Amino acid sequence: MDESYQVLRTALRVISAINEKRRPDPADTERLNAIAGPKPNGVTTDEFTCDVIREAIKVRMAASTVIENDGANGVER
Repeated sequence: MDESYQVLRTALRVISAINEKRRPDPADTERLNAIAGPKPNGVTTDEFTCDVIREAIKVRMAASTVIENDGANGVER
């Protein structure tokens, strides 16, 4: 699996835990910090996690567009 997918899965576990009023798994929050950098001061964990999700989706959409465009030009991946 590509890294953006793993980031997305990790961030979704964190935001799901927050939504369910549970503490996220520390390993997941550490992974988010390792990938996205430390959470900025004044930003809540849920805001930070949503930002990570948005960025991961952008990366996946950009990769998908490249594959689609290559396919339209007869280039196989």
